Amino acid sequence: MACPRLRVLEELILLEICAFIGSVRKFEGEMRELKIFGWVALLALSFPCAVVAQEDEEVPPEGNGQSSTSDSVNRHIAWLGDPNEHTRRNAAAGLANFGPGAKEAVSELILALSDRDDADLRKYAARALGAIGPDAHQAVPALRRALSDRSDFGSRFVRKESATALGRIGPKAAGVVVDDLLPLLGDDDLYVRRAASEALALLQTSAIPGLIKTLGHPEPEVRYRASAALAEMRGASLEALETALESPDVLVRRAAARALASYHVAQQLRAVPRLIKGMQDSDSEVRNWAVLALVERAAESDEAMAAILDELRKDSELAFEIVVQLSRVASREIVLRKLLAIIS
Repeated sequence: MACPRLRVLEELILLEICAFIGSVRKFEGEMRELKIFGWVALLALSFPCAVVAQEDEEVPPEGNGQSSTSDSVNRHIAWLGDPNEHTRRNAAAGLANFGPGAKEAVSELILALSDRDDADLRKYAARALGAIGPDAHQAVPALRRALSDRSDFGSRFVRKESATALGRIGPKAAGVVVDDLLPLLGDDDLYVRRAASEALALLQTSAIPGLIKTLGHPEPEVRYRASAALAEMRGASLEALETALESPDVLVRRAAARALASYHVAQQLRAVPRLIKGMQDSDSEVRNWAVLALVERAAESDEAMAAILDELRKDSELAFEIVVQLSRVASREIVLRKLLAIIS
């Protein structure tokens, strides 16, 4: 016969377990509600202008689409002056969706970009100015000032969006902003560095001299971002990179070879003679980047193929690197067939 004390203890344990299960179920129900709320909030954030406009917005009359767009832009401009900070942020974010159609809002967005108390508003204003593009050229001075914004944690996003905006405004900003963007290649935030590199690439020829000079920067990350910008320019920077490949500064040669190795095939074919010389460089990193570039070009260039075959025949120290790169290149089957045809 079971001990009464033991039975009481068992019942107490069962009660505790039931209470625990009940609390778990209640917690799960609350979590489900919380998740649903989170998804709804996320959905709302993806349509910021609709959330702001939902309360008072009137249905636009049917008719001229351009007129409807203009009316919507004007409403967003009005919301930029709203006393509620969330309404102002959503208005700035919403204006980016209109692209060049929001050019009427440039003056108000410049004012929003100077709001020192709200980094999110400054970020969205810069993004909207970038979406407007060349028509936002009068915002260039304000965007240049924003590149040095370090007033709070959110200011890194302001720098990123401002750099992107200056790149999208393009030639109308190029003459004055290159020297402002170059230091951002060494910014302490990854996304700011990337945005500065992409913006400089969009500015094309006006940015090339500064980027070539930056290839010799002592910081590897800065050199990498400069070479990435030059690579994105493709044909525009090819001549400058070919010249840089013969620089007395080994850091410049490395960065130039790296940029050439990432070029589009048709444009790199012009650089094949310089890349062949690069395979004989005194620096192993320059040689390896030159090999990678030539292997990428071997399927289309008999000259590149001949240089690769010559190194394989010599059994030089580059032979192993050539084999490694051949195993990775997308056109390896074509290259290998050509090599076998030449050897046989």
